[in-house]
Amino acid sequence: MDGGFGVAGATLAGRLGRLRRYRWWLARLVAALPAVALLAYGMSAPPTAEGASSPESVFWQDDALPFLLLAATLTLWRAPEEGLPDALRLRDLHRRVCRRAAVVLLFGACLALGVDHWYSWHPDPAAASAAAGTGLALFWLALVPVLLEPALWPLWPAPIRRAVRAARTAEALYRPAPRQRLGGGQSVSYPAPGAITDFDADPGASGRPRPFLHQAAGPRSSGRATAPSRARQRRQGSYLHWDGTKLIFDDGKGGPRAVALADARHAEGVAELVWVTPRDLLFFVDRDGYRVGRPVSGLQVLPGSVGQVAAAAGLAFNAYELSSHAGTRGEQAGLLFPRRPRLVRAFRRRLARR
Repeated sequence: MDGGFGVAGATLAGRLGRLRRYRWWLARLVAALPAVALLAYGMSAPPTAEGASSPESVFWQDDALPFLLLAATLTLWRAPEEGLPDALRLRDLHRRVCRRAAVVLLFGACLALGVDHWYSWHPDPAAASAAAGTGLALFWLALVPVLLEPALWPLWPAPIRRAVRAARTAEALYRPAPRQRLGGGQSVSYPAPGAITDFDADPGASGRPRPFLHQAAGPRSSGRATAPSRARQRRQGSYLHWDGTKLIFDDGKGGPRAVALADARHAEGVAELVWVTPRDLLFFVDRDGYRVGRPVSGLQVLPGSVGQVAAAAGLAFNAYELSSHAGTRGEQAGLLFPRRPRLVRAFRRRLARR
């Protein structure tokens, strides 16, 4: 008997668990039910003599807007997802708070619209005009928190923002790759991203995994180094060259150009070369781990050759193997080597001029 009750209890718990996953969808459906009733009641009101919707009909239909807005935005009022790192929960909460402020202003706009049509139904032109102006102002004000949210986040302390970047990077590195559906209907997963282990949140702009090739920065050499070799440069236009005084790069399109290296006058100059496989991309990275310029492709060389040029130029060098899946690899590279925010770059340039 106990065994039967145990099986029944486990079955009921499983069904409740599946129902719990859809509880927010059910709540949104319940929130939308009054809107359906108000819309039906409003459309049932008799039209005017000209055949247009009467003020009474418009009023009851407008009263459905707050319920529709509540149903559409109900998930904004729940807590951030459980199980996420605290940094990601804080970032999600920051975004939700700004959107909640916008929703509150939209509720006010809906209420003002209802008041407007109430006084259109019970004629009071002055009150209707004031309500309409208030509703329009609240509608435009609702855009402000959403538009300001990306600008408000950089005002948080740098350690908090860096913790968020590191958490996002770690999540992208360890997230399972997308599933692929085979011809026979079998769904299989791509292998987990290869060689992405031992993530360290301290180095770089947002943490780094363990490189398969590492070389610390050293003194600059007066000798020359080139990748690829001169013989291979005849067959391909792109190359990286250290001539003893400056680092020169040519992508085969815009001609050779000097790469600004980090020093006392150029704090945002290049301090590290990063090689990323399997797509063979070269990143120029500054002292803080931010990407300088665009990633470079087309250098048909081994990572060791790039490391020799970096050693001659006195730059650090690291090589990483990212996911073999194109979409995942692009996301990982963008998180590992982000661009420095524009506002921060402009502020640093002003400080350097002083």
